[in-house]
Amino acid sequence: MKRKHLISGSLLGLAGELFEVPSGAVPGGWSVTLTDGREAYLTGCRAILSYDTCAIKIDAGEVVLMIEGRGLDISRYTGDEIAVRGDIVSVTVDKGERKC
Repeated sequence: MKRKHLISGSLLGLAGELFEVPSGAVPGGWSVTLTDGREAYLTGCRAILSYDTCAIKIDAGEVVLMIEGRGLDISRYTGDEIAVRGDIVSVTVDKGERKC
């Protein structure tokens, strides 16, 4: 049985979740769906910042997403959507440093 977990962000994304609006309909948001630790599907991505078989760093606008694991491979990259396969150990979200 496959288990899925969804992580999403941005104020508009949070509003979309509260009002049951699909994440794709909310501009400026990002989301990560994990399936059994073997596949991650990311939306709202701007660019791949770094990529190797152990870690993939992705610019998602207001945050940087880091996927870490073993045997990671980008199986699909179209527009703002990325699919990653491999043994996914962690997904972290970094809001970066605030510049006032």
